[in-house]
Amino acid sequence: MATIVCDLFMMGYFLFMGQPAGAGFAVIGDTTAGFFSLFGIDLAGGVPLGVVWHYLIGLALGVIFVAAVTRFDALRINSMKKGVGLVFCTQRS
Repeated sequence: MATIVCDLFMMGYFLFMGQPAGAGFAVIGDTTAGFFSLFGIDLAGGVPLGVVWHYLIGLALGVIFVAAVTRFDALRINSMKKGVGLVFCTQRS
């Protein structure tokens, strides 16, 4: 979900700046293709590779976050005190 929200902001920003909405994905795809070319793997960059890579990274980070929250009690919001503290911290930012 966070990846999709990030994408909407990114596409909106690029449209606001007069660029194509897929410019961010094109940069990610071209960077990924350049990285793999260092190892002799030829990939076509651009938007399709950028979308795939972006969502794979988002999924992996989401899995890591869920694993951390389920493993460490300090990250859980299981009390009113933690919940109120979270709301207070997000309103001050």
